[in-house]
Amino acid sequence: MKSKLVTYNITSGYRSIKDRRQFEYYFTPFDDKNLIIKDGEIDDTVNLITKVVWKYIDDTKKITAYLKRNNVKETCHNI
Repeated sequence: MKSKLVTYNITSGYRSIKDRRQFEYYFTPFDDKNLIIKDGEIDDTVNLITKVVWKYIDDTKKITAYLKRNNVKETCHNI
């Protein structure tokens, strides 16, 4: 039995980005000076991502209260 090759189009073309300043209140200023790992391996990258997620996890709690609506569909639309 031959397996089928499935491909996905992961781009949807140009998308304009709205001004983010109205949301800066919800997020801690990002400190990116330790974000570059020269000659890093996958494990290094995964570990760094984990540290960044936990460092800024409280930001998601603040923005969640702003974005959440009456149901999942409305919340997704709001996001």
